[in-house]
Amino acid sequence: MSNAQPNRHIAGEAAEVADGRGKCFLVAGRKIAVFHVGARFFALDDRCTHADAAMSDGWITGNCVACPWHGAEFDLETGEALSLPATGTLRTYPVSIIEGRITITVEEEEGTGARDEME
Repeated sequence: MSNAQPNRHIAGEAAEVADGRGKCFLVAGRKIAVFHVGARFFALDDRCTHADAAMSDGWITGNCVACPWHGAEFDLETGEALSLPATGTLRTYPVSIIEGRITITVEEEEGTGARDEME
């Protein structure tokens, strides 16, 4: 049985992330990149699994984001590395837009005290 509990956090305003772009938000002590593609938003860890580059600075092509340093591509839905030099998968997070705000669900360990729960 896991001690992790999912919590929804407000990351910021949806208008802060332009269509076709990404932006990093600090959520529950984690750097999470939020990407806006058409009517959809995606959230995944902001650090490339290959060389620790900020994925929020990457470029979007279709349903993928490419690392700004070495071009490794990741699937926005699954976080799966689709090309070298990256081989590791990025963690993804459920994201939704509620009343114009980006909300991200993050599993937190019980007793960490890292909570910015929605009201």
